[in-house]
Amino acid sequence: MISSVLHFHVRGCYFQEGGKINNTMNVKEAFWKTLQTWRSWVIQNTHPDNSYIFFRSYSPTHFRQSTLNKLTGYDFEPYYCREGKWDESGHCDTSTLPENDYTKLNAEPWNNIFIYKTIEMMKDVKRNIQFLNITYLTEFRNDGHPSVHREPGTPIPSPQDCSHWCLPGVPDTWNKLLYAHLLSKDYRTKKRKNV
Repeated sequence: MISSVLHFHVRGCYFQEGGKINNTMNVKEAFWKTLQTWRSWVIQNTHPDNSYIFFRSYSPTHFRQSTLNKLTGYDFEPYYCREGKWDESGHCDTSTLPENDYTKLNAEPWNNIFIYKTIEMMKDVKRNIQFLNITYLTEFRNDGHPSVHREPGTPIPSPQDCSHWCLPGVPDTWNKLLYAHLLSKDYRTKKRKNV
């Protein structure tokens, strides 16, 4: 089983707990509750002898912001800013090569720390769980998003896609890491006997 984290846990709004709507829960609290629900489900619905579980970490986004250049008056000079947002003119179409300056990379995001703690809490129930941390290596691939290259018929200008990983390379690397983990745990395909 492979579980992962999407970018839906980055904004607050409301959350339903049982039959009640909770409007006061912040994003981190809601994410922690989500992980604890996942943990309970895994403990109740998987068997330690025949289940292997991966939890894939957070995949970063690479939105940049533009700033007005006071000397030239142009507003297209991008600076590296992880606070750019898809719905506020965030863009990534200027990224054509992988990042090679590790000092520009973010620290481990809080949601990965929550995932790691949840997995650590499950060690006593003897489940085969592996944290597949793809965040750091994916941080380097700011060039791996579709950006302006969207589906045919997408109106221009539309928000750029700087959060999905639809281009070859990055998801392929994730799959290779998953495959390597499976091989390291001796999960191999059975060889067919020649008849």
